[in-house]
Amino acid sequence: MTATAPQASVQEPDFVLATDIAASPQKVWDALTESNHVKAYHFAFCTVEGTLKAGERFDHNLPDGNLKLGGEVIAVDPPRRLEMTFEPGWAGPDAQASRCVYEIEDTDGGSRFTVLHFGIPKGQEGVKDGWTNIANRLKAYLEDGTTNQEYAA
Repeated sequence: MTATAPQASVQEPDFVLATDIAASPQKVWDALTESNHVKAYHFAFCTVEGTLKAGERFDHNLPDGNLKLGGEVIAVDPPRRLEMTFEPGWAGPDAQASRCVYEIEDTDGGSRFTVLHFGIPKGQEGVKDGWTNIANRLKAYLEDGTTNQEYAA
C-alpha cells in the first residue's frame, strides 16, 4: 500500500456527497470518529483506532482485526473538519492511496455532513457507493437510532 500522502492542492474532488442530518455537529463528529458509534452503523461493522492529530494514523478495522480502511490524518478541526489519506485495505497491499475530507457544518435542522474524495484511483470507483451507504446509515443511526442489527434483520 502506498504510504505517502497524496499532495493537497487546489484540485477538484472526484466525488462530493452532502447529507443533511438532524443532529448537532458534535454528535455527527462523534459518530464518525468514535469506535462505539462507528461499529453500530458501518456496513462492515468496523471499529476505529488511532489519534486525531496531524501525522497520526486513523484506521478502520474489521471485526477480525484486518484493516478495512487506513489513513493518516492530514488536518483536523473538531467537530468541523477531518482530512486524511484514504488507504483501502480491502484492495490489497499495493493499492494506491487517495485523500478524503469530512466537513460538518451547522444547519437550521442540525448539520450538513459532506464527504469530499480526491484522487480516486482507477479501479476504486466503488468507494462512491460506499460513501453513499455510510452517509445513509450515519443519518439513520443519528436520527432514528437504526443500527446494524436492524439492517441484518
